[in-house]
Amino acid sequence: MDDPRESGRKSGKTADMGDGKQFTIERVSLDEYTEQLASAFAAAGATPDQMRGLGEAELLRIPAGVNFFEATDRMRAFWVLLEGEVLADKVEPDGTRMRINTARTGDSFGEVIC
Repeated sequence: MDDPRESGRKSGKTADMGDGKQFTIERVSLDEYTEQLASAFAAAGATPDQMRGLGEAELLRIPAGVNFFEATDRMRAFWVLLEGEVLADKVEPDGTRMRINTARTGDSFGEVIC
């Protein structure tokens, strides 16, 4: 069965992480994701109707094992995890990694680094 969200999508592009791993980015209407967004913000009392009209966003499809953000990257981003799990690790000066967070389906997280 076709995904009803496909009709409003703009064509996506593929990004290369530099290590041969790729992910896709496509521009989507957030109206297609009102249920997931309301679930992510349920603690704030958000409803699907309140999530309508938010405009567009980039939907990233990132395969497992891809590092898509470094603490030294300059970016402004806010993510809502629609499916899967994201691990946040801190690299110590000696090269060891320390897990600082695990985001799961429905979680939101973001960074503002300018």
